[in-house]
Amino acid sequence: MIFYHADYLNRNCYIPSNYEGGLVLPAQPAETSPRDAPNADLAGVEQAGPSVVGRTVTARSARLSGAETQTRPLGPTLPVRPGQKGTGSGRRSPGRDRPLTRDRGSRRSQLRFLAQDPWPLLGILALQAALSMRLVWSNTAFNDEALYLWSGHWVIAHLLYGTKVPRFQTYFSGAPVIYPVIGAIADSYGGLVLARLLSLAFMLGATVLCYLTGKRLFGWQAGLIGAGLFGLLGPVQFLGALATYDAMALFCLSLSAWLVVRAGAVRNAEPLLILAALALTAGDAAKYATVLWNPVVIALAGIVAPGGGWRPKLSRAARVAGFTAAFLLVLLRIAGSSYWRGLLFTTLARPASTVPMLAIFRDSTMWIGIVVLIAARSVVIASDSRARMLGAVLTAAALLAPLNQARIHTGTALQKHVAFGAWFAAIAAGWVLAYAIKRSKYSRWRIGYATLLVVGLIGAIEAPMLTDAWPDSAPVVAAVQRAMVGTRGPILSEQGVVLNYYLHLPPARVINTFAFTYSPPGSRDTLSGLAAYLAALRHDYFSVVEIDGAYARRSRLDHALTDQVESEAAYRLVFDRQWRDHSGKGFFMVWRYQPTPRSRVRARRDHKARRSAAGRVRPPRGGRRHAG
Repeated sequence: MIFYHADYLNRNCYIPSNYEGGLVLPAQPAETSPRDAPNADLAGVEQAGPSVVGRTVTARSARLSGAETQTRPLGPTLPVRPGQKGTGSGRRSPGRDRPLTRDRGSRRSQLRFLAQDPWPLLGILALQAALSMRLVWSNTAFNDEALYLWSGHWVIAHLLYGTKVPRFQTYFSGAPVIYPVIGAIADSYGGLVLARLLSLAFMLGATVLCYLTGKRLFGWQAGLIGAGLFGLLGPVQFLGALATYDAMALFCLSLSAWLVVRAGAVRNAEPLLILAALALTAGDAAKYATVLWNPVVIALAGIVAPGGGWRPKLSRAARVAGFTAAFLLVLLRIAGSSYWRGLLFTTLARPASTVPMLAIFRDSTMWIGIVVLIAARSVVIASDSRARMLGAVLTAAALLAPLNQARIHTGTALQKHVAFGAWFAAIAAGWVLAYAIKRSKYSRWRIGYATLLVVGLIGAIEAPMLTDAWPDSAPVVAAVQRAMVGTRGPILSEQGVVLNYYLHLPPARVINTFAFTYSPPGSRDTLSGLAAYLAALRHDYFSVVEIDGAYARRSRLDHALTDQVESEAAYRLVFDRQWRDHSGKGFFMVWRYQPTPRSRVRARRDHKARRSAAGRVRPPRGGRRHAG
């Protein structure tokens, strides 16, 4: 029945002269007189051909009009096939006009319907979701995922019951009371899978906002292609399956960018500008590195501001910057100095590393190079200074993360940070491809399809490689859980936060290999680094030791710890298994402390040394003696 009606409309409708790209533009009414329009019902209505859907204009009235004029359709119109003609009468014989088979025109109408909003965007979102969801179950928790979700549970306990927790804010690169709490709530109901699906929801929202922003700036076609380019990138697929605060921060950043662009067509834009500043502040608080793209959003607010001249544009950009700065200062005032120290340590004054700049640029080019290269073309095709400035700002946003990390020679989280700038570059790239489709005489949509296909294939290959960058920790977690039965001492583990997350351990139970201080029994000296680990192993401080060698930068430490723990007779190897990931292979090794006669004698000697050290501390008057 549906195909019958579609074919019936195709046979009996005409193409008005004001039909353009699926939209019927308002036509200017033709001036008629009662003499030119003898039919009283048709007076004041433009007359065109023999038939109009909704009302019938007979051939007699068309001939009496004295001229062939176009008629604005009074109902839905569909274009007819080339060479197809309508009949001269408004009445039809159902038996004669009923199609026996689906013709080519009906199929074209169905394809034209599917090419309209919102079906193409829904297809892009479905493809992005499918590509990310295949990664959700592909590996165990990454160290960052485990750290944020585990800390979120403890922050919730602190907020509800006053539980004492570590000072996460001093070394987190985002506020521990924002995403870790939201992610921990999702983890409580659906585990790691639901927490990762929450990130996927944020990334799908960012893709929708990419489409809306590109559509408002450059048109529907440009917005659709830009959303496809962004959603199919490998880092974007990866972030959609990673339970960290990057997806939430990117969503807030894209929301603020869309709000300032939306405010460009509004005279009284203050509410939208304030909302944009709030969204930008939320993104900065969720992940401190988001502040790197604040100037991009502020520049967009000025470029799209209505009115001529530079003063209204500068005024709007200054207002967005002022609102954002005010909100950030209020948050820092409420948070206190500990948050400021964390902001300095992780973002503003981050220590430099030794990664070559060439390696950073190589990886960035591999992940988002195609989109940036296409976006750079927008500066060339721009027809005026405003469009040229817009293309330059959107393209430059993609270069901020690689340049900033090359400055301090670090590749940490580069695969996540490049997605922030790629959101802006994808909008400009969508504009370039839409322009190429419009100017092309033969290729047309093949240009957009081919580019999306290439980006999607590259992204589908890169995303699993990013997810395979850490080993599957399920076997070693189970081994440590078995080894720690009946023990109460500290656990030394390179998978420290992963053990905390999966085994629900308290903060002080697991000690990682990043930083450690130790005072040997009977000594007032405090050791740190490798010396502290070796001294603690000699005095049987740890009840369980786990070393995996998963980090090449700590290979010297791993070898030293392995040699020391193997030389101690009190530690027995209980688990040894090889692991493999994208970067190489290694061995999970777990030792359990097994007391021997010699170790028992040493333990008693150490206990006496601790008591004697505690006895040298003068107790307060009227109080009891403090333990050392």
